[in-house]
Amino acid sequence: MADPGKAEQKAKRGQALFRRIEELGKSVIMTVNGFALGGGLELAMCGDIILASQNSRFGQPEVNPGITPGYGGIQRLARLIGKQVRNTFA
Repeated sequence: MADPGKAEQKAKRGQALFRRIEELGKSVIMTVNGFALGGGLELAMCGDIILASQNSRFGQPEVNPGITPGYGGIQRLARLIGKQVRNTFA
């Protein structure tokens, strides 16, 4: 059985690391050539610029079974795509 305390601690450590990347005093360019799913997408979204090849695929598959991305991915995604894009899916 998973220990909820350990899971929370791990999530907080990951969130702190990703926040440090976001708040870094230098520009951060993320490159993607292939799949950026789950934590990979969350990490890519921490950068200032994402350069993606035509082979790139992005997603948060953990939301399909109802699991919240652990490192702030939903909040980052909403900030990045904005209100207009979200409304096109309604």
